[in-house]
Amino acid sequence: MKPEFDFYKLANMHNIGPKVHSCTVDFLLMEFLDGVSIENWFSNTKLDRYLIKSVVINILNQCFVLDKINLDHGQLNKLYNHIIISPDGLTCTIIDFESASTSRKVSNLTSAFQGLFFKGIIAKQINKFIDYENKKMECLELLKEYKRNNSRENFDSLMSLI
Repeated sequence: MKPEFDFYKLANMHNIGPKVHSCTVDFLLMEFLDGVSIENWFSNTKLDRYLIKSVVINILNQCFVLDKINLDHGQLNKLYNHIIISPDGLTCTIIDFESASTSRKVSNLTSAFQGLFFKGIIAKQINKFIDYENKKMECLELLKEYKRNNSRENFDSLMSLI
C-alpha cells in the first residue's frame, strides 16, 4: 500500500484524488467521497451541454496536471472505474492510483480524452449532446501533438475544441 499511498500524496499536493491520511501494509485511510462512478453519473443524471462541458473540463484539467507532474495514473483508459463524480456534478475525483507510476511516459490526458469522446458508454452519452464525431480528425491531430509535447499551449488547443 505504501507505493499507492505515495502516489496519492503526490496527487494530493495538486488537489487531485481523495485526501489520504495514512497507510499500513494492508490499508489506506482516506477521505470518503460522496458520489457515483462517472458511468453511473452520465447514465442517471439529467444532462445538459453546460454540465457535460463542466465535468469534462474538470477531468481534463486534472489529467493535464498529472501529466505535468509526471504521474501516470495507468488506468484512465477505463474511466468508469476511476472517476467519482459528486451528485451535483461539481466535483470530479480521480481514484485508484494502485497502477500509477512516475517512471513511465504519462498518458493521462490522451487516455481520458479518448474515453470521454471516442470510445465507450460515456462517449456515447456525451455525443448525444455535443457532436465531437465531426471534430474527431482535428482532435486526433491535436492529441498526437500533445503526446509529443504536453505543453500548456497544446493542452489549450485541445480545450478550445470543447
